Amino acid sequence: MWEHEPISIAAFAVCALAWLGVVVFALYVRLRLARSERPGTVVDRREVDRIVALRHRIELFEDEDRAGYYAEIPALDGCLAFAETAEEALKILWEIKTAWAEVALERGWEIPEPIGVEARD
Repeated sequence: MWEHEPISIAAFAVCALAWLGVVVFALYVRLRLARSERPGTVVDRREVDRIVALRHRIELFEDEDRAGYYAEIPALDGCLAFAETAEEALKILWEIKTAWAEVALERGWEIPEPIGVEARD
């Protein structure tokens, strides 16, 4: 028998839409980056790697209504992921942080540096 109640159709639909949103965002970013790789607009991969390696604070919380987890980097506007498990949410967040860094460099956005405890090794 079920240890938990089966997921409702509405909850399943919300999860499916969240995943679809992540996929569409990733495809959009990849398309934009493919266009940006024309001469004169190439993104410096070393700088992307440096930004991704920064230790920004990550918030992870469970959304019981949607049967999943949100992971967010508050300092990076729009850097948010949703998944069924905490591990998946963090993995997706890492990919989104990479895409965020690429777009930020392409558009000349200011990259917030970690402050306080998050900046320590």
